[in-house]
Amino acid sequence: MNQEVTLEVCCGDLTSVAAARAGGATRIELCTALEVGGLTPSAALVRKAADMGFRSVNVLIRPRRGDFVYTEDEAGIVIDDARRALDAGATGIVFGALSPDGSVDVPLLRKVRTACAGADFTFHRAFDFCRNPEEAIPVLIDEGCTTLLTSGCRPTAMEGIDLITRLVELAGRRMNIMAGSGVNAANVRELADRAGVDLVHASARRRRDSAMKFRNPALTLGGDDEWTIYETSADEVRRIIEELRR
Repeated sequence: MNQEVTLEVCCGDLTSVAAARAGGATRIELCTALEVGGLTPSAALVRKAADMGFRSVNVLIRPRRGDFVYTEDEAGIVIDDARRALDAGATGIVFGALSPDGSVDVPLLRKVRTACAGADFTFHRAFDFCRNPEEAIPVLIDEGCTTLLTSGCRPTAMEGIDLITRLVELAGRRMNIMAGSGVNAANVRELADRAGVDLVHASARRRRDSAMKFRNPALTLGGDDEWTIYETSADEVRRIIEELRR
């Protein structure tokens, strides 16, 4: 019999939050700017999501794109943002930080964990950039992380499935391992069965054309395509959940 596996839907805007709820999701990760890997959402968006009836609303705390080595000033922003997210109704915080040598930044992780005492705490895919993933597992457990989001240090979770399986063994019941990146209805059951994870993470996104009729062909913002919008699909969320229940 297949183990019970929970889907966490990564939502980058309010439309995606509503779609995740309509598709039957009970757990979300809330962020913005998925095109750069996700950034901290506004307190207003957190409040809206918290009012929509999810069992878990986990908020990404990432002050900028790029690496996961943070200055002292950035660390202050991280702690303030985490507290504001919890005040706005988040049930958990998603954060990760590394030292320049590729190890977990334990002092900063400890500060953020202390500021978020009592909340669920996910160490995000900064882990996939660390120097020695197996050595990082007991560090994260000792620092009180309840969940680790990982693709097994590969571009997708299916490519990293061997390491994810090993991480599940190392963590035991002391920390949840959540497999994410490239997860969809076509591969989620195989991924969950082979890796032995209890949590999977997917954006379940679809592409939508902009409603704008007038479009200035000479202008883009930051090199992005303003006329293509990616958002969570309620149908894909539903399909993933159905596969997990098979």
